[in-house]
Amino acid sequence: MIKKCAPGLILGRFLMKEIQNKQNIALLLGLFFTLALFVGSFLVVSGVQADIKYTSSNLLKTINSTRSQYGLSKLQLNPQLQQVAQDRAEVITKEQRFSHTTIDNRTLQDFLIAADYNYQRGGENLGLDFILSEDLMTAWLQSPGHKSNILTPEYTDTGIVVQDIEYHGQTTTLVVHIFGQSATKKQPSLQSLTDSSIFHYSLDLIKKLTLADIIATILQSV
Repeated sequence: MIKKCAPGLILGRFLMKEIQNKQNIALLLGLFFTLALFVGSFLVVSGVQADIKYTSSNLLKTINSTRSQYGLSKLQLNPQLQQVAQDRAEVITKEQRFSHTTIDNRTLQDFLIAADYNYQRGGENLGLDFILSEDLMTAWLQSPGHKSNILTPEYTDTGIVVQDIEYHGQTTTLVVHIFGQSATKKQPSLQSLTDSSIFHYSLDLIKKLTLADIIATILQSV
């Protein structure tokens, strides 16, 4: 059945339909631009996070750049010291103990010998919970022990591990940096074996740690 409508009514319905279509288009455009803004913001944030997250390679570049400023030769990655750094990171993670000694009293010397690295001297820098490599380097250079390791002229070899770990219920970044000077003779010399560590906790991590954990950490650094 065909219903007869007045011309004015037909024109009114047409205009209402056009207005509704324009409103739908405006709504779709609004949703499109909102989605584009969200995706763009996500990419920017992801890019910032990628810039913030440092690796062992760019940390080594920063360290070698610092050594160059003092007229020192660049450190070269050594497979044996790289294995030592990895082993140390695994032990720290497993034992949940941020220290230069293990629960069974093994030290850097024991790890160097186990890796069959014939050393004249060795050193170890540790870092925990640093987001920016610049902050880590600043802290190391403000610490006499760490700065000594970084700027020791005799060191030629190195191994570095930067890895995310679970530490006392928190996800954080652990840095293990091993320094070495190989010996010319077969039997390793036990002289001048040095190490030092940095303790750097965010406020959130401090809140999660018990008072006993903090005291134990301080005592381990003495």
